[in-house]
Amino acid sequence: MKTGRIRVRHHSPIHHYAIRIIGVVAVIGAGFGLYYFGQQSAGFNSIEADDARKALLTSISQLEEDKVLLRDQVALVKRSTQVDSEAYLQVKENLKALQQEILELREEVGFYRGIVAPGESSSGLRIDRLEITEASSERLFHYNLVLTQVLKNHRNVSGTVKLIVEGVQNGRPKKLKMREISATKDKYLGFKFKYFQKFEGDLLLPKGFLPRQVWVQVSPRKRKMVQGSFDWPFQESKDVNKQPE
Repeated sequence: MKTGRIRVRHHSPIHHYAIRIIGVVAVIGAGFGLYYFGQQSAGFNSIEADDARKALLTSISQLEEDKVLLRDQVALVKRSTQVDSEAYLQVKENLKALQQEILELREEVGFYRGIVAPGESSSGLRIDRLEITEASSERLFHYNLVLTQVLKNHRNVSGTVKLIVEGVQNGRPKKLKMREISATKDKYLGFKFKYFQKFEGDLLLPKGFLPRQVWVQVSPRKRKMVQGSFDWPFQESKDVNKQPE
């Protein structure tokens, strides 16, 4: 008697949810792009911020449901002894991407919540975040900076912001001003906004310089300067007690 090998193919359930998730993520990404374009072109208001926050919460709820379904599919696939390994790995990657997307959406919700419903201690001009990532070239780093002014303020704020990097070079402490490390030789960044503004650019550090901290100095017109320090993210940072001049 001849025997044949039976090959089991898995089709629609896994790929259906994977495609659905990719579609949701694409729509959310496009929505954010349009939102920020509109914000830059036509101004920003509290109603838009609240609507954006509610839309994000709805998207998170939908993605959470899809994550549960995908997790069930992963469990089912793992119990199968004849599953295609490539399909299984694809489902795991989709689940990982989904979890990261939910985390990012939750961070955005927190950002809008801070603008729409600020606490008493958070009113006024703030340095919301500074993120530094490695760029493609050696000694080149990309920064993303966000300044906010919560909804209790109803007037535009304008001024300048500087980045100062403190570290060690040739065994001695050294402070580099923005014009020395900006890839575009900027002495400062100008700002004017009502609720928030984002900045991004590149920093090129000199050879042999070991960065430790980044200071952000925000100098609004007719207001007191706001400043904050951030540890350099790619190595252990030492405490720096004195502030830059």
